[in-house]
Amino acid sequence: MQKIYYLFDPLCGWCYAVSNGLAELAENAEIELIPTGLFSYDRLIDADWAEHAWTNDQRIHQLTGLSFSETYRQNILFGAKNFNSFALVQALTAVRQVEPTQELNVLRLFQKARYENGLDTADINVLSQILTENGFTQAVNILQNSATIDLAKERITQGVALAAELGVRGVPQIFKQTEQGLIQLNTQTFIK
Repeated sequence: MQKIYYLFDPLCGWCYAVSNGLAELAENAEIELIPTGLFSYDRLIDADWAEHAWTNDQRIHQLTGLSFSETYRQNILFGAKNFNSFALVQALTAVRQVEPTQELNVLRLFQKARYENGLDTADINVLSQILTENGFTQAVNILQNSATIDLAKERITQGVALAAELGVRGVPQIFKQTEQGLIQLNTQTFIK
């Protein structure tokens, strides 16, 4: 089976834009999620950032048909929420430990919860609720333990190192493992 490395940040709108294309690719490939920590620091969404994000979101909607609800716009972008993806990486890391084949599906659940339902997925309690509602109780049980937190930090450190090694900046970035090494794929082809 083909091996794919997906460098991403869970709060990246353009990563949401490639979610359908990645789901198709996952039918015939093993996809390893590699968080780069692009947004894994505390930042309050201000009006300028919110406008910038909403403009990008509308472009993504035009290209993909993916939904960005008014609830998301009001509750998240203009609701003065903290914009920090670490809790998402932590939750995905918990899922990876107990059900590794479900990590990409859970990422998509989190993206839909944010962009379609307007839930604050930077909040660990919201993520815990989403995991519980979708049957990932084992992940919830280890979500906030120190080992999961340390592993999430380690994943980000490794993601930063891999991005530097590959000479890429920003996300999403998608690479295919070949006998000659990693080959970068055109991310645009996954925007569907």
